[in-house]
Amino acid sequence: MMKFLTVDKEVATLENNKVVSPGSRFDGMDVKTNEDIEKIFGIRVGPKDLSPYMKTAQNDLYMGDPGEQRLYEDAVKAYRGEIKGPRAMKTMDAVQGEFPASIMNRIRQDAVTPRELNTFNKPALPPMDTFNPPALPPMGMRESQVKSTPMNLRKMLLANLTGLI
Repeated sequence: MMKFLTVDKEVATLENNKVVSPGSRFDGMDVKTNEDIEKIFGIRVGPKDLSPYMKTAQNDLYMGDPGEQRLYEDAVKAYRGEIKGPRAMKTMDAVQGEFPASIMNRIRQDAVTPRELNTFNKPALPPMDTFNPPALPPMGMRESQVKSTPMNLRKMLLANLTGLI
């Protein structure tokens, strides 16, 4: 048998939806509605307000919890090819298990045109009046710099493609 504390600080039990508490002013009252429970026991009963936990839009994943955000960012990186191999496969399996199937369209879109998922503080530029551009070297130094020739570019490209660099 459960015991409850009434608003007038008396211990009461419920039997057949009636309050049983000899010292309480609520003794013998029927408890049938939420208002009765609130009046007798001081407990507000009813649906909970879940609006703080709802997302702002359907499938709005970049506004989700940190785990969802991280998984979404990793999926975009895997789609771009920045994450490869078993880690990419695990990421995409987790995306399929966690998010609805329609999310792949958004991942493809963000892989092509990324949006700022996590806005980090970007370093501020100094005011224009305090900006000092780097000094140019003297005229003689600029002319003696090594210039690349088309042949050097071809060799460099070939070496890069064959993996020699």
